[in-house]
Amino acid sequence: MSVTDPNLDGPPVPSVQVAEQDPLIGLELGGFHVVRLLAAGGMGLVYEALHRAIGRRAAVKVLKPEVAADAEWTRRFLSEARALGSLKHRNLIEVLNFGKTPDGRDYLMMEFLDGEPLDAYIRRLGQLAPAVALGIVDQILNGLAEAHKKGVVHRDLKPSNVFLLREHNGELLVKVLDFGLARQEPIALIDGAIQLTQRTDGASLLAGTPEYIAPEQAQGRKVEGSADLYSLGVMLFEMVTGRLPFEAESVTALLQKHLSERPPRLSTVMNNAPEGLEEFIESLLQKEPELRPSSADGARVTVQRLLKRLAQDSTAVRAMPVEPEVSSKHAPTMKIDRPIELQEKPRRGWVWALVALIVLLLMGVLLAGRGQPEKIATPVAEVTPVVVAPVVVTPVVTPEPVAEPVKVTAPPDDMVALPSKLETPKPKTELVVRKVFIDSVECQPTADWKKRLGGDLAQMGNEDRVLKNPKLYELWDRSQPNVVGQVNGARTVSECVAAQLAYEKLKGQLGF
Repeated sequence: MSVTDPNLDGPPVPSVQVAEQDPLIGLELGGFHVVRLLAAGGMGLVYEALHRAIGRRAAVKVLKPEVAADAEWTRRFLSEARALGSLKHRNLIEVLNFGKTPDGRDYLMMEFLDGEPLDAYIRRLGQLAPAVALGIVDQILNGLAEAHKKGVVHRDLKPSNVFLLREHNGELLVKVLDFGLARQEPIALIDGAIQLTQRTDGASLLAGTPEYIAPEQAQGRKVEGSADLYSLGVMLFEMVTGRLPFEAESVTALLQKHLSERPPRLSTVMNNAPEGLEEFIESLLQKEPELRPSSADGARVTVQRLLKRLAQDSTAVRAMPVEPEVSSKHAPTMKIDRPIELQEKPRRGWVWALVALIVLLLMGVLLAGRGQPEKIATPVAEVTPVVVAPVVVTPVVTPEPVAEPVKVTAPPDDMVALPSKLETPKPKTELVVRKVFIDSVECQPTADWKKRLGGDLAQMGNEDRVLKNPKLYELWDRSQPNVVGQVNGARTVSECVAAQLAYEKLKGQLGF
């Protein structure tokens, strides 16, 4: 999902200052002319190159001479280059070509990205709005999903390996860089005695970067796509808070925290965290890989749900606020231990229809007594009282049922009165029976009851059986707001029962 942010207009990244005698500047590589050095990492160098005929720019990554002399490094570099060459995705950097420099080093030519790395973006802004951070994570997961399906695991996901570009429509485009360039050899931790010094050039001596490394990767265990999700959890925490979840004075202490220490809860370091964001970050930062989201696609479902909720709730707080508790005078407790039959209230329209019918019948009888039936062709709306001789009228038509007794004003003295024993018929209430059976329901529409049901409804949407089943998630997403509305709006016992029934129905449909 694309995001729009006005802050991607920072200063241009300056080219790296190196010695004047760089052997690659000015060379022709794969039809491109090497112009300048852009960046220097622990293991490689990145140059800007220009295709003079078509004016296209490219980024050329080359292993450092001391690294290129290692046959194992060269093998890994070429293996990753081939893997990246097979990936075509808008959120992954595009590989154009690879080959060897005149001095025998392998190079990888990629599309040139004109923007800003995510680490510089975070340093410049301090922390990102949750919607912007989640939009970036959504695109990272989109690219990771494609890579993981092809068997490519990044192993060194961190903000400096994510690049942000501004598209023509003003939205951010996210690109993931540097798959598999970090050293993949295992690191053993023996009683915390291992001492690992950090490189001055920012390179990591580990299979990944210590600040973002997954526990299984630090232990030298098998690394799969779930390790990238852990690293992404660290990045998301950093984006929304401006700080890392784990910090230490030494690499060893930092690794131990990744292995055994629980990350701080988002709510303790961030005010007004959007609902569900804390739980999502905690799921990504689980120590055991099998406890994290099952795939990048699965994690992306949660991200898009959070983004949708943020779009609907501009305050980015709990979607179901607790209302003031209802007075006990208006909220008695009712237990239901039998099937419930819901009745619809009779409509008052029948009352006026019955009154009109009685008036018409009365006028018909009066006129018939005078022998002038031919003048009653069509009933009229307004009737003038007629003086007639007293007669006794026996009603022959049963009036339509009404919902409540009708109060009839006594007629004038010159009108014929109805028999005094005429009784208003009892209404025939139409019953609508809903086949809903609840063994026992406690219905008291208090704030605690509303809060409990609201929490249960939110929890249902976070369960794997719902998240991983598009039909169930669609049902939950469509029905949950209606049920929440019924719960929040309940003021009487009957409304409480109706809301409870709607909740139980949705719960049953979701299989809980």
